[in-house]
Amino acid sequence: IPIEPSHTRYNILADDDDFHWNYGMSLAASGDYVTAEDTLHQVQNQLYKSDPCYIMWLAKCQVHNGKADAAWELRSAIELNAISGGGTSRESNTDDDHFLLMMANECFSQ
Repeated sequence: IPIEPSHTRYNILADDDDFHWNYGMSLAASGDYVTAEDTLHQVQNQLYKSDPCYIMWLAKCQVHNGKADAAWELRSAIELNAISGGGTSRESNTDDDHFLLMMANECFSQ
């Protein structure tokens, strides 16, 4: 009996931001970057969209889909979080450092 990846079972769930967030992350983690990017773009909640985890996974998908320039533009979202009080300056610097490291690693692996 073939075993399906767990994320394929969630394809029938309701259309909502929690679903798109979790399903998109699951797809990205399993390497389905095209579907993951499409799914993550369906998230509407600004709290989710400004989360550094969301931004980094979306950027990773974009790099793997040949859209490194679009991924690089997401860095401004992390910088905007720092300016608007999305965390302490140390946390914001760490988010920016993680983003830069992720971009370097993903672009190098391509």
